[in-house]
Amino acid sequence: MYVAPAGSRTHLIFDVTGYYMTGAGGAVYVPLSPVRVVDSRSGLGLPKPLANGSIKSFSMAGYLPAGTVAVSGNVTVTGQTSRGFVALARASPGQR
Repeated sequence: MYVAPAGSRTHLIFDVTGYYMTGAGGAVYVPLSPVRVVDSRSGLGLPKPLANGSIKSFSMAGYLPAGTVAVSGNVTVTGQTSRGFVALARASPGQR
């Protein structure tokens, strides 16, 4: 979600740096070389910039193995037209 004044927009970039799998003693972290999964500047994962108040989703399918329980990554916003912030959250099964 992008929260900013009316008419604002920004580009979003998201690079996966690792993931967690369920293991015998709890979640096990598996590091990765960064993999870009979203770059709204080029249309990767999101076709255009985020507009204020917009809620967008993108798929991690094909980037992570089945059974992944969490993801680590870097979020970058660029080209924003006003002050604001971006918040990421995992979609519940009904929101995918």
